[in-house]
Amino acid sequence: MPISHAPRINAGPHPASLRDHPAALESRVIYFVQTTMAETYPIGTRSECERLVRDWGFRHVFTWADGRHAGVTTHLIRQGSLTITYPEDNATLHHGEVKKETFGVGARVDVPANKLHEVWIGESGCEYVIGE
Repeated sequence: MPISHAPRINAGPHPASLRDHPAALESRVIYFVQTTMAETYPIGTRSECERLVRDWGFRHVFTWADGRHAGVTTHLIRQGSLTITYPEDNATLHHGEVKKETFGVGARVDVPANKLHEVWIGESGCEYVIGE
């Protein structure tokens, strides 16, 4: 499907407006389940990809990539798991060997200030509370 003809999902009324209409809410849930879509697009630069997503009608667009935070961050895992690695440590401290650590429910993971890190979310997802 050409990029310019990508279907858009119309979310319809805000869920709060459906509170008094259970039948409408039920049909709305079915609507969302039936309209799940997955398509594949050619991947360009970060700005090209962000522009593409804006063209689909989304106003708030961002790229989540390996990054750093100005201060210490903490992650308290509530559900699921996450795996974290520090690419610069892999290159210098571990002589190129990729060291990853996986943490589950109840774990507190602190990331030092300005430390480049990369995170993967577990098979069953991950819900965590972040402190900055």
